[in-house]
Amino acid sequence: MIIIDFDINENQDVTRLRLNTKRLTGYERAGTLKDAVEKLSIENTARTFSKKYRAGELEKRFEEKTINQVAEISNLLADIFKYEPFAENTDEHDLRPYMNPLQLLENALNMIAIQNNLIKTPSENGDGR
Repeated sequence: MIIIDFDINENQDVTRLRLNTKRLTGYERAGTLKDAVEKLSIENTARTFSKKYRAGELEKRFEEKTINQVAEISNLLADIFKYEPFAENTDEHDLRPYMNPLQLLENALNMIAIQNNLIKTPSENGDGR
């Protein structure tokens, strides 16, 4: 599993997001391409943040403003971890704890296009998907 890490500078500001592959051993086996993609799944940032926050890891290392910044970014990114990211009536049960990188890329590309008014959501199109 891959997690998303935050680079934080000496001023306690988040400067970059990066993929942390330290949990992968290099010996993962996959019989098919689908298996390989699933082994590269990325953990939902909101889940990672929640685990670290509850464990008290963040308060020990960071100022409150940094924790708030990481929380805001984590919540924003959590939207791409929805099974149906554009469904009108979604709740927290639609959030996935992790997702394979191709699903995340598809969701992110669609969200960028929708936010820039380049495409419409399925509900705006009238097909309900």
